[in-house]
Amino acid sequence: DTANKINIEILSANFLDYVQTDSGAINKLIGNASMKQGEAFMYCDSAYFNLAKNTMEAFGNVRVVQPGSEAQSDYMRYVGNQKTGYLKGNVMLTDGRSHLWSEDLTYNTATKVGVYTQGGTLQDSTTTLSSNAGSYNTKTKDARFTGEVIVTDPQYNIVSDDMGYNTETKVVTFFAPSVVTSDSSVLTTSCGSYDTKNEIAHFKCRSSILNSEQYIEADTIDHNRKTGVGFAKGNVIALD
Repeated sequence: DTANKINIEILSANFLDYVQTDSGAINKLIGNASMKQGEAFMYCDSAYFNLAKNTMEAFGNVRVVQPGSEAQSDYMRYVGNQKTGYLKGNVMLTDGRSHLWSEDLTYNTATKVGVYTQGGTLQDSTTTLSSNAGSYNTKTKDARFTGEVIVTDPQYNIVSDDMGYNTETKVVTFFAPSVVTSDSSVLTTSCGSYDTKNEIAHFKCRSSILNSEQYIEADTIDHNRKTGVGFAKGNVIALD
């Protein structure tokens, strides 16, 4: 789709070579190469740039800098018409406060969404989340993790198969069997949300809460850990 095509601009390089090939003209940028597309600035040690296809391959110390976000890697293949880059090797994506590390990342400079498929770790001020695959939106601060999800935080730990997390609101959303463990309770659910900042659980399906003195299981559970007030509905099992 080239309806909204924005050409990649070459800003600078120590050396520029122009080569005509069967697939179009290729510019070879060697040394301190810098390019620009819209508000996205791209830097690397060297690059191959295809004028006709509006594509680029960048090598060494790759950086994609935009207002509110920055991506880094060893290598990037960038498709200008789709505003999408495939980054590989020591990949890091940040919005200034949260950092995502992985070995591979597909990053869209228009949506500011990064997607990884070969394992990654997201870290904010207090919480570290790792999974086999996932995505992070530097605009909305929403992350989604799938496959062997592990969350560590000074206040709690989570093990899950599929969950979401917002680095700004600190709200966790569950989409698969998950266990939240803290120093005083164990929460088990497969769907719903947990506000880790205010310690409020809203579980919409069969779930349970266990502490040193009580066990609650029900079809739905709402629980405020700070106040100790909870509501359980549907086939409730309560042990005290």
